[in-house]
Amino acid sequence: MLSCADSARASRVFVILQYAPWAAFSTLRVFALSRLWSLSILVLLLSSVPIGINFTNFGFTPGGVVVPPLGCVYSDSLPSDLAKRSVVWVPSSADRVNLTGV
Repeated sequence: MLSCADSARASRVFVILQYAPWAAFSTLRVFALSRLWSLSILVLLLSSVPIGINFTNFGFTPGGVVVPPLGCVYSDSLPSDLAKRSVVWVPSSADRVNLTGV
């Protein structure tokens, strides 16, 4: 029987590998339209970047944590300051400047 950590890691691998068919499809589409292997290889490399980047999380000792209402969920030991820097800031309506009185 798999432990929670092994189950969470396997689940994460399957989530990451969902990018592979899209990379292959994009590569074949570019080759079908252009007939250039060099351009197809470039598209394959660029569309495989998310796979490589997402697999870098495995360097931060991935595992699983049992959360009672959810069950086994994926977790890693990514430092909190690094995690905070990797969050993309999206402006909200509270951040907008009111220019109606100008």
